[in-house]
Amino acid sequence: MDKAKKYHLPISELVDRLTILEIKLVLDPKNTADYLEELGLLKNDIEMELTLKSTVVTVELIQTLITLGQMNLHIWYIKDRMKDQINMPTEYGENMKLAHQLNGIRNQLKNNLLQLEGITNTAKVRSNIDTDGLEINLGI
Repeated sequence: MDKAKKYHLPISELVDRLTILEIKLVLDPKNTADYLEELGLLKNDIEMELTLKSTVVTVELIQTLITLGQMNLHIWYIKDRMKDQINMPTEYGENMKLAHQLNGIRNQLKNNLLQLEGITNTAKVRSNIDTDGLEINLGI
């Protein structure tokens, strides 16, 4: 592990980036070397954060991490679909709304990670948590 941190972000943002990079490695492999380089930096910073804060791995933490990755994957697929719907305003609009709703859930999950980490700094809390009527019980 490197001693210096690359990103000075809360673990919620680091993990969010990590899940997106993992998606890119599978679904957009043309820049694999760049993704792997950034992945190494993120893993280093996450390891440092976990060690610094003596983070205890709980079922709630694991569930939140898995669900965050799932939200990012769903948003990725929706945005891919939207690329083919530019000339189909109804479908495009429906998918735009769904992506926005899922992003609200994604931000709720990131706020949950901040809470689990004990971060109370309101500047780091995501305020865009609106799901515009999408009701999903994640059990978290």
